[in-house]
Parts: sequence; C-alpha cells; structure tokens
Amino acid sequence: MHKHSNQDSSDNLLSLLRENVFSLVSKHDEVKIEVTRRPRRVFYEVSVASSDVGFLLGRGGKHIQAIRTLVSAAAGKYGLKPEIDVVL
Repeated sequence: MHKHSNQDSSDNLLSLLRENVFSLVSKHDEVKIEVTRRPRRVFYEVSVASSDVGFLLGRGGKHIQAIRTLVSAAAGKYGLKPEIDVVL
C-alpha cells in the first residue's frame, strides 16, 4: 500500500472536484476553489459565476450532493474527510 501525503491526496481530490464543477458550469474562468488542509481533513470553498450557481447546485441540491459523495468516496482511499461548501 502506498503512503500518500496530505498535500498529494488533497491535490488529487481537488482535481476531481474541479473536473466535476467544470462539467456543470459554463464560465470556467470564474471558478475558484479555496483549499484549507488540516490533519485528516480538507476543506474546499467553491465559488462560481452567479449565473452558474443553479447549475452547480442542481434541483434540490442534487448536483452538489453528488459531487460531495464522489469526492468523499475518493477521499476515503486517503483516510481524509473532505468538506465542500459553495460560497455565494
């Protein structure tokens, strides 16, 4: 089993998060993801263009919840617990 650094692991999760956010929004240049790392935790604050917020969230929050589930599943491989917040 490979040992992954918290930095490498959270970078992999960031790539996964970014790819999924980009797939839902049209203004890629306005996507910003702030990352805060803590031991065994990683926090992501996602902001997008105001016109893209609805697409990111999805009806009833289904899109963002699916992204949270996907990133959480991937994070389990690294022993991390991610938190993803959308900043309006």
